[in-house]
Amino acid sequence: MSTETPAGPGFAPLRREKLSESVAEKLREEIRDGNLQAGARLPGHRELAAMFSVGLSSVREAISMLASEGLVETRAGRGTYVQERGASFAFAGSATRLTRREVEEVIEAREIVELQLGPMAAERASAEDVARLRACLEAMAASVDDVPAYADADMALHMAIADAAQNRFLRQAVEQIRSMIRENMELSSTIAAGRPGGLEASLQSHRRLVDSIESGDAEATRQTLFEMMGRHHESVLKGTAAAPPPAASAAD
Repeated sequence: MSTETPAGPGFAPLRREKLSESVAEKLREEIRDGNLQAGARLPGHRELAAMFSVGLSSVREAISMLASEGLVETRAGRGTYVQERGASFAFAGSATRLTRREVEEVIEAREIVELQLGPMAAERASAEDVARLRACLEAMAASVDDVPAYADADMALHMAIADAAQNRFLRQAVEQIRSMIRENMELSSTIAAGRPGGLEASLQSHRRLVDSIESGDAEATRQTLFEMMGRHHESVLKGTAAAPPPAASAAD
């Protein structure tokens, strides 16, 4: 597999107000369109800044967003590379999907970790952290009709909360199960999208969550997260129960 930067991706200067999100979205498109394939090395930060006509801070923030979503990884001294996609567990239609018990374990782990990270973020978030959360909300709002993109933006928001909590070990705990959280986010979003109002209710809950973090209200953040996760996990468990079992092999 080639690790060279692919020739000819459609980079162009960006002029939108949220520059870091603009850079992140353009790179997402390049990855999804196959112009930047798994294993490819992205141009360096300075080169990207020149390509998009933005500052280095906007590029760094964009790369951080994509890393949180599992789209890229930064290798010390070597640069930033596109990650393999589709290696995570799937919840429906796949022989490698998680069992119900494994889903329950992910839910338990997420509740323990995120119900701590949220209040910590409310107490510690910087203005830059809040701006990143707002950018993630904007990405969610822009993708309410696109479940996979909505789930990507949702995951990015929760990773931004983990970063704002400023505890590297708890952040690593979320990273360890990030791919599985992302999968159950997509399942829950798919179910929500089929209800009246679609994903708007989810979006409003996330707005309240970010508002409480911005206001520094740790208890309101905890309560909002508790309610959101209760609804989310109920949907995930129902969706998992409704999924057909993996096809039996000839040896079974």
